[in-house]
Amino acid sequence: MKQIALQRLVQGGKAAAWNLLGVIAKRLPRFVRKLIPLRLKEAARRIVSHRELPSPVHYSPAGVRVANSSEDKIKEIEASKTIWGDEVLYRCDVRHPYLQQKISPFLPLLDNLALTRNNLVIVDAGAGWGSLLNLVMSRHRAHIGIGFDLSPEACRMAHSQSLGSYFQADAENIPLEDECADIVMHMSTLHHFFRYPQRVLREAWRILKPGGYLLVNDPNPCKEAPEIHAKVEELRKHIVKTFDIVADLLGDKGKPQARWGEPKAQVVTEAAMAPGIIQQSIQEAGFSVVDMGYVMLVTTKVIDYPFGFHIAEELDDILRPVVPKECDQVWFIGQKQGST
Repeated sequence: MKQIALQRLVQGGKAAAWNLLGVIAKRLPRFVRKLIPLRLKEAARRIVSHRELPSPVHYSPAGVRVANSSEDKIKEIEASKTIWGDEVLYRCDVRHPYLQQKISPFLPLLDNLALTRNNLVIVDAGAGWGSLLNLVMSRHRAHIGIGFDLSPEACRMAHSQSLGSYFQADAENIPLEDECADIVMHMSTLHHFFRYPQRVLREAWRILKPGGYLLVNDPNPCKEAPEIHAKVEELRKHIVKTFDIVADLLGDKGKPQARWGEPKAQVVTEAAMAPGIIQQSIQEAGFSVVDMGYVMLVTTKVIDYPFGFHIAEELDDILRPVVPKECDQVWFIGQKQGST
């Protein structure tokens, strides 16, 4: 009991210290505050391996099974140009509340690690614009964030983020040293490697330190029994109609600034996997699964509306415990065995 009390006291002291540093940082001159993320970005660059790799699009290690060929990667980049190059969509995405909901299952773990470990290295594989990594780093500015994506357009946009260091790379061949990261995030990326997800997961295992964590979020194609699914779909339709009416009443204020929810052109590298297959793949890559769950049930249907997202979140909180498999996203926390 005394040890537990002492541990809580130490953690509370660390939290108070970080809060105090945050207050002090806000009072620093602007040019000094800019030096802090620059120092962390320089630290991130030092972690990136200096081994010479060919283009991430064309490189594939000999004798190693991969999910996507060079031709697949080229198609993926071409198909995603309209998304990652859309500046209006980018500006809407980086401040959208759905990011907070998407990362919410992992925040207790991230917050605890930030308090108990120094200089955390957080890697976001398939970071896109860096929106999620930027959100995590905004909570824990004293740590190191590294993000990469296959899309050059996404990397170009990500560079405008104030937090984190970004570069173009392939999640199947990550140009980072072994055991350099404390956390690897795969947020809506695994379904891009559905043919053989074990490859990207083993790369995550390789770069993680012993005791490090894998955070996975991916589309959930499996639903509840047909009669329950039909009821939930009917509810979703009514909610969308209600939001349409509110949007009409609000006029310009109710118009979506961008259309995230519109169907996008699907390419051969994308296919949602059942939660059981994802869990099995995580375990086959060498991780133990320490937790899993579901998120985003109603919110994905109203994601384009610039109002009322938090109302949909409350409905999610009510329905998710009752019909969890109706959620559009499934999440997992895996751990690489060993001690740091």
